[in-house]
Amino acid sequence: MSNFQIEAGEKYGLLGISSGAVATQLPDPQQISTDLWVLRSLPFELPEHWSKWIGTIQIEALRESDLYLVSKGPSDHPEVLDQDNERYKKRAYHFYFGVFLTGSLRCRNDPFMLTGANHASELTVRSLSKYSIPHCVAGDPSDEIDLT
Repeated sequence: MSNFQIEAGEKYGLLGISSGAVATQLPDPQQISTDLWVLRSLPFELPEHWSKWIGTIQIEALRESDLYLVSKGPSDHPEVLDQDNERYKKRAYHFYFGVFLTGSLRCRNDPFMLTGANHASELTVRSLSKYSIPHCVAGDPSDEIDLT
């Protein structure tokens, strides 16, 4: 795990990607803007009950992702799933889509999106969804992801 933290009172949107092409020299964590981060490891442990709810195979696929795009920031209501969660999910997804459009991102499996909050010093996951694996255009170069 990295030293990245989701602080008390913050919400997040996290997109987990299994690309197989993340450069080993990519700093972990890498802050892109005030609310956007790139990580090479899952920044927190998932609650045990999620394994029962969505299945061990899905949880392992998420844990084995090698690139995590995270948007996070403060919320007045970290205890509920609301428009703040949607904002942070969209921010992470828009960054993902932008990187994908550069032609430098490949996905081996369907990307996962998590959203939740750190409420009362407890990190929660409020929702998990999967996106369809994006299809690449033949002839696109497939380079390592290194943010240069």
